[in-house]
Amino acid sequence: MFKNNVFGLNLFQIDKFFKAGEEVNVLSLKEKGILPKSFQGTLKILAQGKLTKKVAIKAHAFSQSAQDQLTSAGVSFEIIGNTN
Repeated sequence: MFKNNVFGLNLFQIDKFFKAGEEVNVLSLKEKGILPKSFQGTLKILAQGKLTKKVAIKAHAFSQSAQDQLTSAGVSFEIIGNTN
């Protein structure tokens, strides 16, 4: 049986841990200690809260609400493939 490891990250968490101009991705989350260094899975961006900073987000998945909020805020985001 395969286990699907998905880490959900809300917009308010991005706002709390990242500065304007930074890139949000699995590596940067590991570097900041938000994800364990051994994490192997996918990153999904969720819409809870508000993002007030212009960051670049690269994740495996985004909720539709998160995509809508990011688009209307002019925040750059990209859906990436799973590298595991």
